[in-house]
Amino acid sequence: MQNSGEDIVRRFEKLDADRGTYKAHIQEIAEYMIPVKATVTTQGTLGAKRSSRIFDGTATKALRIFANGLYGHMTSPGAPWFELTTNDKALARMPAVKAWLRDTSQRMRDALSASNFGMGIHEVYTDLGWCGTGNIFVTEGTRRPLNFVTFNIGRVCLDENAEGVVDAVYRLEPYTVRQIVQTWGKKASKKIQDAATKSPDEKHDVIHAVFPRQDVELFYDKQSKLRRLKWGRENMPIASLYIERESKNVLEVGGYLEMPYMTPRWLRDSEEINGRGPGMDALADIKMLNEMSKTDIKAMQKIADPPLLVPDEMRLSPMRLTPGGLNYYKPGPGEGPRPLYVPDRIQVNLEYENQRRQAINDCFFVDLFTLLASRDKNMTATEVLELAEEKLALLGPALGRLQVEL
Repeated sequence: MQNSGEDIVRRFEKLDADRGTYKAHIQEIAEYMIPVKATVTTQGTLGAKRSSRIFDGTATKALRIFANGLYGHMTSPGAPWFELTTNDKALARMPAVKAWLRDTSQRMRDALSASNFGMGIHEVYTDLGWCGTGNIFVTEGTRRPLNFVTFNIGRVCLDENAEGVVDAVYRLEPYTVRQIVQTWGKKASKKIQDAATKSPDEKHDVIHAVFPRQDVELFYDKQSKLRRLKWGRENMPIASLYIERESKNVLEVGGYLEMPYMTPRWLRDSEEINGRGPGMDALADIKMLNEMSKTDIKAMQKIADPPLLVPDEMRLSPMRLTPGGLNYYKPGPGEGPRPLYVPDRIQVNLEYENQRRQAINDCFFVDLFTLLASRDKNMTATEVLELAEEKLALLGPALGRLQVEL
């Protein structure tokens, strides 16, 4: 595997080039659905308006319901959504083992509650909705036991092993000179250290590469007769390296006992590494609905302020278009005062637009996630459960993948 900064930079640039079409695709999706994340292939100005393509908010609302529904039904902070057990069911029924499993499960839930897990996992569910690929980085926190961080999917490259499991992540992140010096000190390249006083806010790309080490150093423990990992993060099974992209200078060499990134994919084509999400399925309907809404806005403007045919004689006379305004014209024989004609309505195919809205909502399972909130009050709990189970069957394959990858 890669051992030098040059190897890692070369590998990142190869993986990033391979997904150029994918990045262009999800950039378009973000512009129509979640413009705050429309920085996959473009670097937007901070604070700038990014919703210029959106004329109908159906997709944005559907994505929000999708993310909130997954969060509330899969990892709700108000319910114990996981419980430890053992493969040996007889062992799990032993009172002492049962007590230990229950106590440890609660300790894990307390650790998650004390962390920023809720914020991070909701971001993952949102990314799964619009681009089909999520990522979350789990480390020890300085102020809390666990720290969860998500990153712009446009700067995260994935790599799979022979079994189709994501076992390597290469993440590009812009750091200011000040941040690099604060984090790595004298390990920074000479160019960075020289810029620390002159241009501390200048940004430089840093690549974080996480991948399995092929040759893990082991030592033989004579007392326990076990082969154990040699002490030190630089010898752990999962390598973790930070590299300056421009200079290829290695800032840090570390490691983890297990993969610190979780990279779930909603659906996956057999020949692709990145996932595909509901946003890709709904894109055609989203673009169609926005174009129709854009046309409707123009039509409504013409109704409120229609173009007028004015006689040449009125070229020098001011037109009064305010309510109750009087416009003088030369009447014909027998003509008296009459109102200025303004069309009061326009035929718009609202039924076709609603079909597009329903198609978008179906892609994001909006009916499923709003079922419990909008259920008939006369329905029994059993009826609600049966109806929910029928709809949950549609989510089966995707939830199975999340169970494994997330």
